[in-house]
Amino acid sequence: MWRRILAGVALLAGLCLTGGVANADFRSCNVTGETIWMAFGYWDEDRGWISEGWMPLDDRYCYVNVVGELDNRYYYVYAEDEAIEKVWEASDDEDGGLFCIMDDDFEIEVDDYTENDIVECGEDMFLIRFIEIDVNDEQDRTFYFTAEDAKIPEDAPPPPKGK
Repeated sequence: MWRRILAGVALLAGLCLTGGVANADFRSCNVTGETIWMAFGYWDEDRGWISEGWMPLDDRYCYVNVVGELDNRYYYVYAEDEAIEKVWEASDDEDGGLFCIMDDDFEIEVDDYTENDIVECGEDMFLIRFIEIDVNDEQDRTFYFTAEDAKIPEDAPPPPKGK
């Protein structure tokens, strides 16, 4: 009997020791109750500001946007539901980052569309204020899209063709 107890204690101690190592990632999770389509913005040391999309997120699903060490303090997210009846974006009075998006799947180097610190998206693109996520010094961060945070757009762009 004591052997079983000691074996259980040893197993529990081993799990606690190995389970303490956390992955260093940035994840976006959907807890809205419906499928959403996400875009992601970030700074790349070699390429400048990047926006990319569309990543489908089913309800209760997470997407790993950055695998490994988080090199930036700020990351940016934006999402739409299937019918673009709801969006997750920063409002004008919130901190956020301006990024270009497209209807189809995209990866855009924003600096290609910036002149005098003004972003002017190219043809068939839309300028959107993404939600700013401040990770501070954290090396593991999860952002949750929730139904309560959704906004109803007044003038929504047409749905992405990739959806």
